[in-house]
Amino acid sequence: GLAYISLFTLIAITVWHFFRKKQYLHAALLLFFCLGYWAFVNFKVGFLYPDSFEPYERYLLPIPITVAFAFVYYVLDLSSFKHFGILTVILVVQTFMLMQYGRLVSKRFDQMEMAIENAYQFPHSKFIYRKANYYYRDISPRLIGHCWIQTQESILLSAMRHPQDPRQVFVKEILPDDFYDKIDGSNYFNSPDGWLKDHSELDTFYFPMHKTGLRRANTDTLQVHLPDSFFAQIKIQLHSEYKKLKRKRELLPYIKITNHSTDRLIYSGTKTDGIYISYRWLDANGSTLTEEWTRITPLQCDVKTSIDQQVLLRTPDTAGKYMLEWELFFEQGELSKKTAGRDEVELE
Repeated sequence: GLAYISLFTLIAITVWHFFRKKQYLHAALLLFFCLGYWAFVNFKVGFLYPDSFEPYERYLLPIPITVAFAFVYYVLDLSSFKHFGILTVILVVQTFMLMQYGRLVSKRFDQMEMAIENAYQFPHSKFIYRKANYYYRDISPRLIGHCWIQTQESILLSAMRHPQDPRQVFVKEILPDDFYDKIDGSNYFNSPDGWLKDHSELDTFYFPMHKTGLRRANTDTLQVHLPDSFFAQIKIQLHSEYKKLKRKRELLPYIKITNHSTDRLIYSGTKTDGIYISYRWLDANGSTLTEEWTRITPLQCDVKTSIDQQVLLRTPDTAGKYMLEWELFFEQGELSKKTAGRDEVELE
């Protein structure tokens, strides 16, 4: 949407200029190219939109390049103050859009790197997340992170931090379920050509991927009836940098979820009725501000030892000292809540 405003404006100005100068063939050719090329890209990879602009947007790059060339060559006259002003406005708007998009991409990769680190709880070299757990856009448009097919990038990023144990991490919905039955300890998914390739085809000096197979990040089992002794070993805590927050805000702080049990996983769920991280605010006296728990963020993956993830958090309207109480909220046939920790938070 908004990312394409500058492009649409530039196309409109250029076509209008051609019509004004009675250069109808130029206008027709430009419109034909833009619409025709867009239709071709949409036919080939349009299924990626609107779930993700990437890589859909990458294939559209020839359109802004062509339009920008036509605008500069045929329309722009820098000796004209009006034209110079138009160019300045376009540059300012486009620079702002690029900065905003850069922040979004940075946040996407922060989430992706976090997902890679969470995979190291397990020995498997390939780790696939379920869309609803990894990319929870349906819950809030502010939650980001749809690097869906960054399969090669995940190998590179993991090798930077763990040079002797690179991993491949991606979201399972990019491929049909039966495809994953073909992935074993000896191969990996090569996204540029969409084929499975043997580990030996990687540069094993830089990417010595272990032949340990594939694991699904999200599995399911009924947990609500487990003994309280198991849930007593689960701890949720805010990262330390979030102990002072702004009041009346919607934030995306990081939390750490720790499982101290040595023989049981915390399962993150695979069905619509899943497992969520819920919270409620208590005042300095321990009285709850609301009786209802806020149930908003799904557990990103199964927890064997510990994981870090973001949660959507809404802070109270009034400044002061509060207690933030965490629970795991289970929707598995019946509603059940299990307390998992508290944090002291100061709101400014």
